Amino acid sequence: VVVCPSSVLYNWRNEAEKWLPTVPVYVYNSSRKAGPGPGFTGIVVVTWDLLIKVGLDLLALQPKCVIADEAHNAKEPTAQRSRALRGFAKRVPHRLLLTGTPVKNKPSELWHLLHCISPGTWDSKASFSATYTRTRLGALNTALRTTMVRRLKQDVLTDLPDKQIVHLPVHLGANDRKEYNQLNREFVTWLKAHGESVGSSRTQALTKIGYLRRFVGRTKV
Repeated sequence: VVVCPSSVLYNWRNEAEKWLPTVPVYVYNSSRKAGPGPGFTGIVVVTWDLLIKVGLDLLALQPKCVIADEAHNAKEPTAQRSRALRGFAKRVPHRLLLTGTPVKNKPSELWHLLHCISPGTWDSKASFSATYTRTRLGALNTALRTTMVRRLKQDVLTDLPDKQIVHLPVHLGANDRKEYNQLNREFVTWLKAHGESVGSSRTQALTKIGYLRRFVGRTKV
């Protein structure tokens, strides 16, 4: 069973037919209600959203492997897609997750993907997050050697030029700087007024920081 975004549904079918021409391929989309039918032995391609609805039907086929393309769709444990993949994968002997962005912001985003691949092998999310912080990425890389195969762009796209980063400072005008400083002073005053209770007002604090960021972005435009 291949789980993938709808945009590449037929790409998977085409590639399967190209490399495995003797293996039947069934594309499960929203217009096909019946499913592949009992006794089907081949490849079933299904979208992430449809897996939520037809996962149990597909398990009745006793699949031997599940491949999840763009697996970062399932990084949030409580999301419907994540729950559908987790429930499906733990009943399938072999699991393969494909993604170009396993982590966007913090190492803990990896936990649910690893849990889907090998339920029970990895600690709870809380323990994982506490163990593998941004300061212990080396330890995380070592732990992933038996689980993850990583390909870098320079390994597969040899003709790709080196990434270039250009820093272009954009200064605020006098009036904009005055308004920004006023907003900044108001935020500092708010922080001092709340003291140790800032943690309980985290959402409000992030909102105020967002005001500052949007103001700077607006003036740059």
